[in-house]
Amino acid sequence: MNWPAYLAHGAAVDLILGVMVIEYLVFAPRQTEPARRIDLLIALLPGLFLVLALRFALTGANVLWIAGCLAASFPVHLMDLRRRELLR
Repeated sequence: MNWPAYLAHGAAVDLILGVMVIEYLVFAPRQTEPARRIDLLIALLPGLFLVLALRFALTGANVLWIAGCLAASFPVHLMDLRRRELLR
């Protein structure tokens, strides 16, 4: 297997995204309260946006897609911190 080519076209990032989706699909049904499912989603979203930005960068996408994902990750990260009461 040619690892640089595997990484360059984003397949490794697709694997990471798949694991993140599976993680949500496994843990979300175990949450009995809908608010806990939203908490789980808010916890995963910043990382999801960062991984998407990485994928766009590796595949040569338009810089606006990369910037958009990076810009979207920060407010969601702040929401997650606020939810965890680490940011007052």
